[in-house]
Amino acid sequence: MSVWPRAGFLATDDWLPALPVLLALRRRLAAIGFHTTAALPLPGNVLDLPLDVANARAFVRGRQNLFHHSALAGAYRRVLGHQNPEAVALHELLTLNRMLPRARVAELLSPRLLDELVDHGVFSEDEGIVESNIVAAVSGGRVYLADAPHLRDDPDYVYLGRSSFSPAGYLASIDWRPPRHSARAPRRMLDLGCGAGPAAVAAGAAGVEHVIGTDIVERCLRYARLNAALNGVDTTEFRYSDVLSAVEGDFDLIVSNAPCVWEELQQATFATGGADFGTALPVRMIREALGRLRPSGLMYVVMTAPIVDGDDYVVEAMRRACREHSVDVCIHPELAEYEVEQRSVLRRHKISSFIRYGVVIEFADRFSVSVGSSFDAMRYRTYGVRSRATRAAAALVRA
Repeated sequence: MSVWPRAGFLATDDWLPALPVLLALRRRLAAIGFHTTAALPLPGNVLDLPLDVANARAFVRGRQNLFHHSALAGAYRRVLGHQNPEAVALHELLTLNRMLPRARVAELLSPRLLDELVDHGVFSEDEGIVESNIVAAVSGGRVYLADAPHLRDDPDYVYLGRSSFSPAGYLASIDWRPPRHSARAPRRMLDLGCGAGPAAVAAGAAGVEHVIGTDIVERCLRYARLNAALNGVDTTEFRYSDVLSAVEGDFDLIVSNAPCVWEELQQATFATGGADFGTALPVRMIREALGRLRPSGLMYVVMTAPIVDGDDYVVEAMRRACREHSVDVCIHPELAEYEVEQRSVLRRHKISSFIRYGVVIEFADRFSVSVGSSFDAMRYRTYGVRSRATRAAAALVRA
C-alpha cells in the first residue's frame, strides 16, 4: 500500500526518468482512441440544459468540446462507451479525476505500466484503488498533461482547462498567420505565462519556427517541457521569466492565458492577477509585450474582468494597457460568466458578474477599443442564461 502524495507529480525537476513511462501511456491512449473523448462535455446540472444544443452538435461531429459542461454528460459517455468503453473508462480516470479499482486500471493499461506509473508518482494507489495525480486532455490530436484537480490547493498547481486551449484555438482559426502578415509562417511566437504549454506546443506543431514559453512557476515549465517531449515538438523553448525580463527580440505572435483571479475573492491559490479586480498583471503583460510585437504581428490574450456598475471593466483595462500605442483592440466575450460565491464582495464593488474575454490586439493607424461578438455566440448566450438562472435560484433560497 502506498501513501497518497500531496506534492503532486513533477514536484521536483527530475522528470526525465518518467518520460519513457509517459510515452508508453501516450501510445496506449492513442491505441485505444482516447482522442475521441475530446468530444465529451464535463458533468453539469439542469441549468446547463440550454448548452446541450451546442454540446450535441459537437458530439455528433466529433469536434473538440473540452471542459464544457452538460446536464446530459452521462448520456454522452454512455453512447461513446458503447463504441469505445476503454477510452471512456480512462477519461473518467484521467480527465474527470475519478478513482478506479486497480484491477480495472491494470486491464486498461497493463499491470506493468500501472506499477511504473505508481512508482513515478503519476498515479497513487491505496487499498486497491487508483487515483491519477495528472489530468490528461487531447487537443488537435495531441495529449497534454497537468495537475489533477485534487491538487488544486497547492500554490504551484498547474491548471489545464478550457481557457488553456483558447489561444491555440483562435490562432488555428486564422491558420496561425496574423491578417497583416505575409503568406509565410510566422517565425517567432511568445507564450507569456505558458502554464502547461498547450499554446506553445501547438504552435511548434503548426510550423512556427521558434516558440518561447515563459512562466514564473517552475512546475509549469516542467509540464510544458514534458508536453512538448510527449508530442514530439522540438522547436519550443521554455524558460523562467517574470513577464519579459528573460526574453530578447521581437515576435510575430504573442499569446497569453493571463493569470487573472482577483485575490479578494480567494477563488484560487494560483493564477492571481493582482489589483484592479485581477487585471493588474494582465495589463502589465500586455503593456510590456506591445513593445516586442512586430508591426505585422498579432497579440491574443485571455483574461477575466468584471462588469462594474453596468460597464465592462476590461475596456478600461485595455485603454490603460494600450493607450500609448496606435493599435486596434477587439474584445470578444469568450463563452462563460464566472460564478462566484462571495456575492457580498461583488455587491460592495457594484460588480454584477465576471466574464472571460479573448482580446485581439493588432497595430493600426489609430488607437481603438471595441467589443466584438463572441467566438461562439450560442454558447455565450446560454452561459449567460445559466448564470442568471443560478443567481435567481440562489436568491429564492435565501428568501
